[in-house]
Amino acid sequence: MVQVKAIFPRNSVRSETDSGGQYVKYSQGYKMRRLRKELTVGEMAQRSGVPVSTLHFYEKKGLITAHRTEGNQRRYPRGLLRRVAIIRIAQRAGISLAEIRDTLSSLPEDRAPSAQEWRRMSANCR
Repeated sequence: MVQVKAIFPRNSVRSETDSGGQYVKYSQGYKMRRLRKELTVGEMAQRSGVPVSTLHFYEKKGLITAHRTEGNQRRYPRGLLRRVAIIRIAQRAGISLAEIRDTLSSLPEDRAPSAQEWRRMSANCR
């Protein structure tokens, strides 16, 4: 259970307990999406714009990694969305998957890279 509070104009506070759903609805009609640190394979595919099979292929090639839940379901850190976008761009530019993997190996997989990490990686690509 997650307790969510929202402060609206004139200090009217309304809180609701979310029982596991993704949305918390407030009486003023606003909806707030709860962001999770991890995405399912379907959510990752939808958000990144690549099919689930492509995500599995990227895993086999060592470009991305997912961990498994107790129910053996894949979970991806949100930071991998950016990595998948970079992989797609690099593929369109004609860069081989081996080169992409080597270049991305310097970046963290569990979070979005910092500006300094991006600069260091892009300097190696020139």
